[in-house]
Amino acid sequence: SVPTLIVHTKDDQVASHEASTRAAERIPGARFVSLETGGHLMVGQSKIVRDTLAGFFAERRDRRVEAMAS
Repeated sequence: SVPTLIVHTKDDQVASHEASTRAAERIPGARFVSLETGGHLMVGQSKIVRDTLAGFFAERRDRRVEAMAS
């Protein structure tokens, strides 16, 4: 499987929040993060997006290190 993170805002006027939710449900192991506001460009959400990405990448790194150690 491919590590997948979908971050989406509920007030996005370009892409459907519901479609993103469904996409995450169809991708095995996907993580879905829903934000209340920010629109399509996630304006004002840079800290939470940055922290979410950092955590996602750190988890992947840690899993890879564990796999290499065993």
